[in-house]
Amino acid sequence: AQGGASARQRRARGASVCEEAARQIDLDLPRTFPDHAEFATADGRSMLRRVLCAHCARSPKVGYTQSLNFLAAFLLLQLPARAEGGLGREEAAFWLLECVIERLLPSYFTAQLTGVIADTRTLDALVASHPQLHALPPHLESLGLDLSLVSTQWLMLGFVTALPSETALRVWDLFLSLGVRALFAAALATLRLLRATLLAATSFEAAYKALKALHEPALDCDAFVRLMMEELAALSPERLCELRSAHVPAVLREQAERERARSASRAAAPARRRLPLLTAARLRLRTL
Repeated sequence: AQGGASARQRRARGASVCEEAARQIDLDLPRTFPDHAEFATADGRSMLRRVLCAHCARSPKVGYTQSLNFLAAFLLLQLPARAEGGLGREEAAFWLLECVIERLLPSYFTAQLTGVIADTRTLDALVASHPQLHALPPHLESLGLDLSLVSTQWLMLGFVTALPSETALRVWDLFLSLGVRALFAAALATLRLLRATLLAATSFEAAYKALKALHEPALDCDAFVRLMMEELAALSPERLCELRSAHVPAVLREQAERERARSASRAAAPARRRLPLLTAARLRLRTL
């Protein structure tokens, strides 16, 4: 009986998470590739909604995070009506999305964003030690620009909104084959292409605009992939693993410390609310 009650509670919690996620998904649907004909129709948006809600139902602990809408939409756009193995388009997109979330980018889409925070710091370390990019961090810092303002989106979205579609597809070919190392290579290739522009920037706004204006139709995808391959050759899986391993514990410690601080603040709140009442009670006693 106890096990049955526990299962019902888990289902109820899962349903609550799905309802909350569905509300956020509905807000994000009109903002997901709004200029693409596929998602300009009610049928297209409904298809995307079903994929995202299916993810939330399967993984209520992960739930819905903004950026999953773009990933799911990107995957849907690449799939035929009937995928290999007999899977329908929506089902194939759903399982590919789950593979990205659970295997390729674990801890990226949780409420704490632990994985992507650690990886933006890993990217910062790679840029600082890069023979062609090491001048960028101090220059961007002098402008007040933290690279994670854009690199977080690059990594979480796999560059699907930062590059022309043909280039993004080439990045994803490598990403699905090699894992997250391909995204680091894409980030380093991007910064190499923008190096001169960024070093010439004299304001936060100019540097930020350059980093955000990557979606240029004239971008040569072959040249971009050649730069990626150079970066992949220089970044071994072992080195990347070592760098990432150095940052994850620090991020976890910081998150634990913030949670302890929040818990202490919540615990102190009732006491702070009681103080005015106690003060008023003492004043009344003095007037008796």
